[in-house]
This record gives sequence, structure tokens and C-alpha cells, in this order.
Amino acid sequence: PLNLAFNSQTSNLNIYDEAQGMLEVQIGTIRNQFLTYQQSFDYALAVEDFQDVQGITFNPENGDLYLLDAGGPHIVRIAPTTDGVISQESLTDAEQIDILTIPFFDQFELQGLAYNPETNQFYVYSVNNGFVYAVNWNGSIVSSLDLSEMQITNFSGMAFAPSSDMTDSSTQMNLFIADSGTTTEDSEVTEFSLTEPVLLDEAINANLTATLVQIIDGSVWSPPNPDSSGLEYLIAENQLMISDSEVEEMTIYEGVNVFEPNNTGTLEDTCDTTYFSVEPSGAAANPDNGSRF
Repeated sequence: PLNLAFNSQTSNLNIYDEAQGMLEVQIGTIRNQFLTYQQSFDYALAVEDFQDVQGITFNPENGDLYLLDAGGPHIVRIAPTTDGVISQESLTDAEQIDILTIPFFDQFELQGLAYNPETNQFYVYSVNNGFVYAVNWNGSIVSSLDLSEMQITNFSGMAFAPSSDMTDSSTQMNLFIADSGTTTEDSEVTEFSLTEPVLLDEAINANLTATLVQIIDGSVWSPPNPDSSGLEYLIAENQLMISDSEVEEMTIYEGVNVFEPNNTGTLEDTCDTTYFSVEPSGAAANPDNGSRF
């Protein structure tokens, strides 16, 4: 859901409901207990244009609560009390509430709100063009992510979480976006890395030493392979597949333009593709079923 977020400071789930305001769900107990604040945010904030909450999230470092009011549009920050809890005191203390106006999105239909603690920026999704925008504390757009080609049909929310790639740093945060689709079969969660890959200086400056193992001369095969152009390794057969895109134009052509030698260079099998592909310049294979391409 758009208006659901986990508060790491309290280990509780928070849900914003238009009718009931903010609900807090205690998790990890035998019987879940629903707690409602005395007043809904709409009343307690006393902000007239706080009318269309389309996303909530928390700052994992200090417990600040952020809400996206798409009707503004603006982002509301509510700081917790000294005990780390969002309470009625938080909602009535003007010093604990900030409103970040984002006028650029005045004509946009916004959904979802995510906070990136690494960059201290907010992310919102535009239904109009399928873009995710990063916004700083000045309300300015600092970057965007084009998701229009993903054809999101039912945006359901987004959040930052540690990368699922075990080769990434344990501190790297990636953006996860949920699309509930039109059926249960096409719902999905997609992970995006917003970190530019870094090539280590050791890899850039590395001096690699190559050793010649063998030379396989396909031109001496019978039938010959004088102009190799495509190469693939066939796992199941433990041999190579080589295509020749020019041999059919030569007088030495013997009706064969695909060759399968073993790893020592002995020709094991051949075939011809000229009846459907005259010049096969590439080769590939499906390792699961052995299909050749």
C-alpha cells in the first residue's frame, strides 16, 4: 500500500488512513495491537491544503515521519518526541513540523514517497510520465529515473532498502518499486541501483599476462572452416560451436557452414544453415536445453 511504512525506531508499522488518520501496528507480538493517535493528522496539523496523502516514509536514523501531500503538492516532516515516538505532542508542536513545498509538480499526479538516507533526498513517482524524481530539501529536482518503458500498470509503492546483491557494499541502499499489476500473476517488485559502478584502480592498471595454450586451424578440417565468425561453448557436449559466414562463397564449400570441434580441435559434428541463413556471423546456445542459435 502507498501509505504504509516501517518505523525502525519503534519496530512498528504505520498506516495512514483518510478516515482514521495514522494507525500504528505493533508487530512481533502474539496478538497485534492497533493504536490510533487521539486525532487524525488532518486535524492536528491544521494545514488547510493537507488533503491528499499519497505516500509516507520514515527517516531510519532519527525516526522523522515524512508524508507526501499530492494535493499541495508538498512533503510534510513530523519529528518524534524525545522518546523517539510520533505522538500528539509531535503533531501540535510547530517546531517539530516542517512543510517542504514542491511547486514543480503542481500539474503532476504524484504517488509514493521514499527517503534515501545516503543522499538525504526524497523520491516521488509521477503517474503522468512514469518518472521517479529525486527532490532535495530546497524542493528542487536533483535527478530523475525514466521508468516509462517498464509500463507500470498499478504503482503500489517504493522504498529504499539494502542492496540484494551480495557483491555490493553492506551500506548500499537501492530503490525498490512495487507494481501490483492487473492480476496476481503480473505483480512484481523491481530493484534499482542508483549507484554508479566503480572500477577499482587495481583493475584499471592491472597488467595481465596471457599464455598461449593452443591454436586450432579450422581451415584444415574436412570440410574446411576458413572464415570463423561466431563462437559458442556447448556445455552438455563439452565442445565448441563455430559458424562461418563466408565459406559458402568459396570453391572449397562442401555444404557445411557450422562446425562443432572438441576442445583439442578435432571436428566432431557439422551442419548447414544456408537454406534459411546464408551468412551466420554469430553463434549462441541455450545451456538448459541445448538449443542452438
